[in-house]
Amino acid sequence: MKPEQAELERLRKENAKLRMERDLLKKAVAYFAKESRAFTFCKGL
Repeated sequence: MKPEQAELERLRKENAKLRMERDLLKKAVAYFAKESRAFTFCKGL
């Protein structure tokens, strides 16, 4: 395998990992935003 091919493969793997991490963080933000709204709503009663 040429060095360029190895670098491309490494970057593709890193890109896939970063996309998974980004998606997980998006889900976490949505979850905590939902929890925060529910808490604020209950607190207002």
